[in-house]
Amino acid sequence: MNGEERTMGHALLVLALILGLFAAAGARSEELMDLELARSEAIRTGDLETLGRIYSDDFLGVTTTGALVDKARLMSVFKSVDPRVAYTNGDIRVQVIGDVALVSGLVTGRAGGEVVSSFRYLHVYVKREGRWRLSAGQSTNVS
Repeated sequence: MNGEERTMGHALLVLALILGLFAAAGARSEELMDLELARSEAIRTGDLETLGRIYSDDFLGVTTTGALVDKARLMSVFKSVDPRVAYTNGDIRVQVIGDVALVSGLVTGRAGGEVVSSFRYLHVYVKREGRWRLSAGQSTNVS
């Protein structure tokens, strides 16, 4: 193998490694997107068991009013979701940085066809023991 062939071989190897990294990042992003949508559905249906698996035990959040909430407080809030309000979760974006992922989105609540709430959120997921857990979150009202 001459020098030119070796250089081409190395370039192809580097390209294959880069493409593999992009594919892995895309798979992780898709996994987190699915997890975020499952979280939204679990809130809608009152599935506290699923929510308990998604949220880490040491979860800490900041609500749209600036209040701090831990996992126990948040689970009690989820028990009292108003069924008359339909929430949609959109504009979801995922950024994976190793075993940490930032997931942001826009939640809109509608009752009787009218928008009654709208807020953006930022969730911090951490991969622990091979699975993603929601460790922190912050929400901001959108006027």
